[in-house]
Amino acid sequence: YRCTSMDHREKPHIALCLHCSLIQIPKNEQPANLGELYEGTVDELYLDNEHGRQVTFAKAFFHMEKYLPSSGRFLEIGAYCGLFLRLIKDKGWKTEGVEPSGWAVDIAKNRFGVNIHQGTLADNKERLGSDFNAAAAWDVLEHVQDPYSLLCDINFHLSDGGVLAFSTLDFDNWFPRFFLKWWPWLMPMHLHYFSRAILKRWLHHAGFKILEVRRYQHFVTLGYFWEKIINILPRWLGPVMNGVSPLVQKHFLIKVSF
Repeated sequence: YRCTSMDHREKPHIALCLHCSLIQIPKNEQPANLGELYEGTVDELYLDNEHGRQVTFAKAFFHMEKYLPSSGRFLEIGAYCGLFLRLIKDKGWKTEGVEPSGWAVDIAKNRFGVNIHQGTLADNKERLGSDFNAAAAWDVLEHVQDPYSLLCDINFHLSDGGVLAFSTLDFDNWFPRFFLKWWPWLMPMHLHYFSRAILKRWLHHAGFKILEVRRYQHFVTLGYFWEKIINILPRWLGPVMNGVSPLVQKHFLIKVSF
């Protein structure tokens, strides 16, 4: 359940609800100890791509910033190691975050100096209050057991006119439709897969007005991207790819927007 998992061989069973069009791993096949899995997550590879993540978050905030005041209170859900919150803090915002992984919270506090509470948003409801000017949830909705309730909970913590930015999987995109069961982001840790239609409906019912929809762009090192490719391709191609690896300029940043 690491953010930078390279395990693309195990594919979950997913089902389409013919009533609401939500695609999900059936409830009885989701881990009963999901909270424990995330609390115990250790992800040593995550910071190997620190520069790429800094660029990713800077671009994401650039697109969000035009809807925000110059400063205020900012909440991040699923803050992980705190790289995004450190960026927001450096821009003069008062920041808080929530994150289940004890390993990630420790890095966020001790290495990056940001205020992150361990646990879920629901665990920290009373502590956080309801006057945040902005919130972000990057690649979080697909991981939680009740994403609609999470949207409602986030709105509770926002002040009137508060802004939420989030990214998640778009199952109606050409990429998953083309690759089908070989789609790299079809993973056991992703419990839900969304269409834009269902997200639009949920956001409306959760009290939000959509301001902008755009592609979310990840910036990763070519070395990280190359390792991903090796783990996605058929095993017999592995020796060929590994043979070419010494020629790859692994420190270069590339943009991924599927």
